[in-house]
This record gives sequence, structure tokens and C-alpha cells, in this order.
Amino acid sequence: MKLNASGMNKRRWMLALCLFPLIKNTLAQTDFFITKQWLELFLWGTFPLSKNALIAQIIFTDPEIALLANEQRVELKAHYVVNGPALGKKTYAGKIALNSGLQYKASDRIVRLAQPQLELFTVDSDSDASQQISALLKKIVPALLEQQIIYRFENSSPLLGNAPKQIQIENDGIRLQY
Repeated sequence: MKLNASGMNKRRWMLALCLFPLIKNTLAQTDFFITKQWLELFLWGTFPLSKNALIAQIIFTDPEIALLANEQRVELKAHYVVNGPALGKKTYAGKIALNSGLQYKASDRIVRLAQPQLELFTVDSDSDASQQISALLKKIVPALLEQQIIYRFENSSPLLGNAPKQIQIENDGIRLQY
């Protein structure tokens, strides 16, 4: 069988059409990476963060995020100020650090804290009242920051509308793997 030039072109086109889905899938984006700098910029845009507790209002400021790749967790540090009618005219301030996992909510394209654990809680006062307020706040601060958004995707990729197979925390950012 002798092939002419037009027959050869048809075969090339047919081969290209058959291989196109394979090539497309290998070139398709299979993960999204959020750098630590983007996380910090997003957090600085959402803070100060005001949360109402039963007894008072707590305002969190100056967020810092650390990526704990070995533990597959993040650490969120912030300053806080607490005041409210139940505290009289007293205002308390200090620092917190939460160690938390992450979760991704595909419908909203957001990365959130999941099951935060209080690692550090300080009160800038040594009075007896600060010990009482400290004991109370240690219990409610993790609940107040549970589900706190740490990043929102603006990208319209269809992949982001699905749950990732894995959220990988790396030293320089967070990777959503599909």
C-alpha cells in the first residue's frame, strides 16, 4: 500500500486528535500553591478581627502565620484586646498563638483554620482578675477562631470548585493537590 501526502496528513491529524486528551491532561493544572507572602497579605487585609464572646468583645490584631511543614499544621499568632461590660471598665491585652490544621471549602473557595489548639496565651497584667479572665479566655479563644478564613481564591478555575485530594503545608506555602 502506497501512501500519498494527503493520506499521511490525515493520519497525523487523527493521531493528534487521539493524543489531544492525553496531552491536555498532562498539561492541565493539578494543584494550586499559595505562598506564605500571599497568606500574610490576605490576613493583614482581614485583621483587625472583632469577635463577640458572651462576656466581652475581643479584637485580634497584628497576625503572623508560620507554616509547620513537619507537623502539617499552621501557627497563627496575634495580639488581642478584650473589653466589655462584664469586665467593668478594665481592658485586658496580650498575645495568643494557635496551632491549627486547615480545611478547604470548595463552594466558597476558601482555606480555613480547622481544630485550632491554643499554644500561647499571655495577659499583659499580673492581677488576680487577669488570672480569672485568662482562664476563661483560654477556653473560648480557640472556639472563636475555629473556621477563621486565612485565604480566599479569586481564581475562577473549575478545579477550585472541587475538594482537593490533599492540603499540603510546605515551608514556603500551602499546596492544594487535585
